[in-house]
Amino acid sequence: MITIIGMLLVAAAVSIVGWPLVRRRTASAASVPVEDYELSDLLSQREATYAAISELDADRQMGNLSGADHAALRQRYQEKAIAILKAIDEVSAANESTISSAYPADAFSDEIESEVLQIRKRKKPVGEKGSAGTMCWNCGSPVASEANFCSRCGAALSSVCPICGAQGKPEDRFCARCGASLELSRG
Repeated sequence: MITIIGMLLVAAAVSIVGWPLVRRRTASAASVPVEDYELSDLLSQREATYAAISELDADRQMGNLSGADHAALRQRYQEKAIAILKAIDEVSAANESTISSAYPADAFSDEIESEVLQIRKRKKPVGEKGSAGTMCWNCGSPVASEANFCSRCGAALSSVCPICGAQGKPEDRFCARCGASLELSRG
């Protein structure tokens, strides 16, 4: 008798704990279109490849990899990343054409796009000279041309690649010259 009551309690506990997991999986599976699975898979592959490149660069900086091994592995990961990015572009273009045929552009969306374009033209990035001088990329306040940080919001006004020393934008995650991760140089 005690064994049966114990088994019923265990079964009740397992069903109470497991129900949200089963319910959430079926609800999310029904709400995500099939195309999004492919895109989300490609996006996760892209992030994994970027992480592998960052890890590879960190191993090289610590001296765990020789220069030749680092170059060969980095080249392989970069080729993989390029292939993934091309696949993401193809899937995104296919999804966009499906969406644009389902929701044709109208005058209202064109008006919004033109307003966004005007706002982007007014916003001056770091290094762009205007009547107010150099502007902070984050808050838009004027900063001295020799400043490394914004005096108003504290944002870094540039980032330097730890591998090749190239100057980059503060929002860049990877160096445009050598592809090294700029996250490592920010701490």
